[in-house]
Amino acid sequence: MNNQIFFGILNLAVALFVTIKITPKLILFGRKFNLIDKSDNRKINRANMVRIGGIAIFIGFFVSQVITFSFYFSFNSFGIDNILLNKNSFLALFGMLLFFLIGLLEDFFTLSPFLRLALQTLIMSIIWYQGFGIKVLDVNFLNYDSSPLLLSPLLSYLFTFLWLVGVTNAINWIDGLDGLLAGIALINFLGMALISFFQREFSIFYLSLSLVGCCAGFLKYNFYPSKIFMGDSGSYFLGFSLAALSILTFTGISNENFFGVVSLHKSFILLSVPILDMVYVICLRLFEGKSPFYPDRSHLQFRLLNKGLSVVSTVSIIYGLVFVLTIISYVME
Repeated sequence: MNNQIFFGILNLAVALFVTIKITPKLILFGRKFNLIDKSDNRKINRANMVRIGGIAIFIGFFVSQVITFSFYFSFNSFGIDNILLNKNSFLALFGMLLFFLIGLLEDFFTLSPFLRLALQTLIMSIIWYQGFGIKVLDVNFLNYDSSPLLLSPLLSYLFTFLWLVGVTNAINWIDGLDGLLAGIALINFLGMALISFFQREFSIFYLSLSLVGCCAGFLKYNFYPSKIFMGDSGSYFLGFSLAALSILTFTGISNENFFGVVSLHKSFILLSVPILDMVYVICLRLFEGKSPFYPDRSHLQFRLLNKGLSVVSTVSIIYGLVFVLTIISYVME
C-alpha cells in the first residue's frame, strides 16, 4: 500500500511541476502567434488572453504517464498496477487523447458545432465498439433489492453517448470564468482518487492524481485574474477525462473482459453541477426559440454574477457545491 501512495504522489508531483513550467511558455507562444480567445456571451474575457492552456495540461499529464509506464516496466516488483495493458484504462486514455486533439483543432482553426459533435460521436463509437461503455446499470437506488439492469446494445450505445459526449460538452460549456473549470475538475479528480484508493483500484488512483496535479498547476495561472485560458483543448480533455474516469471510479477496471455494473447515479451526482447547468441552459434556449448551441449568459456562474457577487465569490460558491456533491457521491449507497 505504501508503494501505491508513493507512486500516486509522484504522479501528482510530476504533473504539477511540468504544468507549472510549461504554462508561462505557452502564454508567450500564444501572444506571439495571436492565439487569443474569442469573446462571446458565454465568457468574461479580457484583451490579449491566450486560449491554448490546454496544451500545458495535456503535456503535464502525458509526462506523468510516461513516468508511470517507465516505473511499471522497470520496477514491476513494487506491485504497481499496470495502466497501459488494461484494456478499459487504455481505451479511456485513447479517448482522452483524441478529444484533446478535437479541442486543439478548434483552438487553432475554429470548427463548426456540428463537425465537433460528429468527431466526438465517431471517437465515442470506436471506443464503445472496442468495449468501453455503459452496459450494466446499478439500479439499487430505485429499489434496494433490485438486480443490475443489463442494457441492450442500442441502449448501451445511447447511454454511453449521452454520458461521454454529453458530459464532455457540459464541462466545456461551464468554462466561462477564471479558474472555474480547473477548480471543479481538481475537486472531482481528487474525489475520484480518494474513492479509487479505498476501493484498491490503483490505476484510477494514479490517473486521477495526475489530473489533480495538472489542474493545480494550471490554476496558478488561470485563477482570477487569469493570465491564460485552457481553451477547448483543455476543456474537452478534462471533460472526457471526468466522464470516463467517473464511470471507472464507480465500476472498477480489474476485469478487462467485463466492464461491470456502472453506478451511474453516483457518477451523475459527482458531475451534477455542469450536467444540470447544461440541461437548464438547453431547455431555456429552446423555450426562447434559440439554437441550443447559441452562447449566452444563462449559465449558473452568470446568474450568480448577476446577483452582485464577484468572480472570486462566484467561483468559490461553485467550488463548495461541487465539493459537497463529491462527498455525497462517495457516501451514498
